[in-house]
Amino acid sequence: MQLAKLDAGKIQLETAIELHLDKRAYISAIALAGAAEEILGKALPSGQQTAKQELSQALLTKYQLTITEKELSDRYLNKTRNNLKHIGDSSATHIEIEPESESLGMLARALTNYIMLSLPPSPVIKRGLALLEKAYQKSVGKST
Repeated sequence: MQLAKLDAGKIQLETAIELHLDKRAYISAIALAGAAEEILGKALPSGQQTAKQELSQALLTKYQLTITEKELSDRYLNKTRNNLKHIGDSSATHIEIEPESESLGMLARALTNYIMLSLPPSPVIKRGLALLEKAYQKSVGKST
């Protein structure tokens, strides 16, 4: 069986959305959305920034942070994803996370990369976009 990497990214993203919405399996959703974000981001045209890169630049600029983009990514943006993927050299046996919000953030980045590729939204992708819209409306006090 041959599978296009872009299709693999879409499948991972759709599964992550379903895990988040239908099963509340946020840990698994984080891992799959993170994998999808990476695949979809690498598929963007050369020179186009990924969702994570745009977010990093905005945070570094707006808050005049004195850390590098890599440090921002490692310490904050990808910290949970990386902690779930790797044991690393740390002696820590537990991590502190907010699974639902971490899953939502990773889905947002993966969905943004998907949209930037101008791919047609499947019914599951539309559910993911509706999830983001609902989360946004809730954050600005306009819950629906």
